[in-house]
Amino acid sequence: MAGTALICLSGYRLTDILDSAARLIHPDLDWLLLHVTDATPIDEAQAAAAGLLGRSGWQGRVTERLEGAVADLAAEVERETASWLAAHRPGRNDRFMQTIGHLEHEIIRVAEEERVDLLAIGAGLVQPGQHRGPGPVPLSPVARFVTDHARCDVVLLRSHLMVNQ
Repeated sequence: MAGTALICLSGYRLTDILDSAARLIHPDLDWLLLHVTDATPIDEAQAAAAGLLGRSGWQGRVTERLEGAVADLAAEVERETASWLAAHRPGRNDRFMQTIGHLEHEIIRVAEEERVDLLAIGAGLVQPGQHRGPGPVPLSPVARFVTDHARCDVVLLRSHLMVNQ
């Protein structure tokens, strides 16, 4: 089986998502690991700073701090992902990619540009330990959008939500 699986990463419970993907995705698929930083908080902070009269230079400092925090998180996610891949998928043709934008649109854009065969995304709004039994597990808005708009098969990674029950 040849092809590529797009694994959508979150800074939250990163290794749990990777472990779930490793259990569910065919081992012959190459992985494209995508971490998208949501641009909304940066956009909102810039708009708020621009509306404060008499605060010259403040907007630039806010933007610098937010961009610095985004860069720190991105570097941490990349390091943790590289460490996991080295331990669990050595010698594979896996790639890591980071973008900034609106999560759902970036995921769909990358999936289409890279022509992936499978897309895996964390599925839920449920926190670990909250869902105990039958009944619906709500999808996050991002997971719902991706599921509705992806032109490839989608795997919803829910098992990472059920850890420690």
